[in-house]
Amino acid sequence: MDREEAAGALRDVDLGRRRSTALRGYADAGSTIIVWGLVWLICNLATYFVAGGYRSWMIGIPLGIIWSIAHPYLGKRAYLGKRVRGDGADWRIPLSVLAAFVFLVLVMRVTGADGSHAQENVLISLLVAVAYVLGGIWAGLRFALLGIALTLAICIGWFAYPETLLLWLGIGGGGALILGGIWLRRA
Repeated sequence: MDREEAAGALRDVDLGRRRSTALRGYADAGSTIIVWGLVWLICNLATYFVAGGYRSWMIGIPLGIIWSIAHPYLGKRAYLGKRVRGDGADWRIPLSVLAAFVFLVLVMRVTGADGSHAQENVLISLLVAVAYVLGGIWAGLRFALLGIALTLAICIGWFAYPETLLLWLGIGGGGALILGGIWLRRA
């Protein structure tokens, strides 16, 4: 084997490693995305159909967070708690979520968002959608496609059907997450 063949073989091995890592990441994330899709679906439908149903988010979000933290440890791999260079847990994901939350609160204050549940829901939903798109840029195209589908569902509901926005967010957004999670699990 000459130098050029060896370099080609190393490129093939690296490409296989990157593809395997992406597929494993998709499969690991699939169940969590399905759970968040269910939270999204149930809480938006509760908000639409039940007086005071917006309070369902106070139950749904903590349950989703608990699942997101506990699920990797219940399975074969500890995805969120993986070690980096042996110095402890990887805090990039929770710190990124915190930064996004602070950013969202500041955007709502700076823009003078009227504080309606619909407007707050859409802003949070768009932040989630862009997080998936950014995740796709860094971790794999399928996350970006999921973020784009989510963005489309949110925008159709907000601009075309504002009177049934929560149905769009519940069925379209929650459905996109559930179907996307199933798609990722089968990767």
